[in-house]
Amino acid sequence: MKSVSLRVILPCYNVAKYIERAVDSILRQDFEDYEVIIINDGSPDNLLDICEKWGGMSNIRIVTTPN
Repeated sequence: MKSVSLRVILPCYNVAKYIERAVDSILRQDFEDYEVIIINDGSPDNLLDICEKWGGMSNIRIVTTPN
């Protein structure tokens, strides 16, 4: 795991309609050395489809686990 000053962990289940607003809010902050970890807890909505747009960013990690 890389060393960062701040980790934001977002546990997610059925929050597809809110996740974009939450992550965009974090990305608008002015801190630099951070990582966002989105944990998909087996969400049945289209959460992963929405999260794909951040998949190429080095400071965002998407973890999927079964519920």
